[in-house]
Amino acid sequence: MSSMTGLSLLRDHGDFPAESTADVVGRFFDLHATNAGLVDAQLVLRKVGGEFATRLGVDPDNLIGRDFVDLFRGETRSTLRGQCVRLLTDGKGGFGHTAEIVDADRGPSAVRVFVIAVRSGLMVTVSPSASADSPKPILSNIDARILEAIALGQSTVHITSRLYLSRQGVDYHVGTMLRKLKAANRAALVSRAYSLGILDPGSWPPRVQPGFVKQA
Repeated sequence: MSSMTGLSLLRDHGDFPAESTADVVGRFFDLHATNAGLVDAQLVLRKVGGEFATRLGVDPDNLIGRDFVDLFRGETRSTLRGQCVRLLTDGKGGFGHTAEIVDADRGPSAVRVFVIAVRSGLMVTVSPSASADSPKPILSNIDARILEAIALGQSTVHITSRLYLSRQGVDYHVGTMLRKLKAANRAALVSRAYSLGILDPGSWPPRVQPGFVKQA
């Protein structure tokens, strides 16, 4: 199933509100390699991507139906559960949380968990803790503004007008970011940016974390 077909089906079933973070992240749930999972109101995983499962060290089929918070270990689980419950109650925004994986093949491993509210529950991603805690400036200021615009769902025409760039200029910067983040297309670029902590999961409109932007 294509990502756009999947998005249409999700919208038809009322899973995502129009003009929100969910419109962007909703495109990723049918991409088998993505680092994303969909958690329902009971904090049970209902959809998972292959990369998401790999980072947790669990087969995708063994993740569906499991309590999301129980995938992690230690005292931080109660904190994570409380944050998720509050986010479900608020119905908007997001947060980042450092936790340890339970099912890691090589023993305990610290990860950074990012959680974003969507109408049907929560969208979750995980990344190595070091990548989120120690950001490296890999984007120019223009790259960051373009990435934020793409995450907002804006077209190339809108971006050229807003940032006073040519279409070729926008395409050049997008191509540079695709290579840097090893993403195949714009949808995957946004997914990667959220999973790496480049885009702030708790911010709307989308905002690139300052630590990832090169200083002029």
